[in-house]
Amino acid sequence: TFPLQLNGVDVDTFNVLSFSNHTAYALSKGYRINSEQFNAIAEGLTRNKFTDSYNIMLSGYIGNASIMGDIEAFVKAIQDSRAAVPDDKRSGLTYICDPVCGDLGKLYVSEECVEAYRSKLLPIADMALDRKST
Repeated sequence: TFPLQLNGVDVDTFNVLSFSNHTAYALSKGYRINSEQFNAIAEGLTRNKFTDSYNIMLSGYIGNASIMGDIEAFVKAIQDSRAAVPDDKRSGLTYICDPVCGDLGKLYVSEECVEAYRSKLLPIADMALDRKST
């Protein structure tokens, strides 16, 4: 977020988790939001028309397969709202998916998360980032 803001980009941060440290450590404490919490935040952003000005949406480490369908629906709803108005002067929404799943050959998300990235988020992404490290 901070590098984007330094370069003049207006950023809304939507945290879907908060941890004490990287989950690759033996112990990490914190929380992941659930579907109800995600949808409440998404509804607030939408009903207050903040999403009307979104040009780019970026998702990174999610770590919770259960909300990936909600993220998919949120992205599609914004895209569909733009497509429904033919003379809409706003640009379309570009969705960038950074499927953060692991490092150095080790997964730190569940297989369910990997499958959810593969089946829900990557198919709707305009761009996917690759974070391979060896």
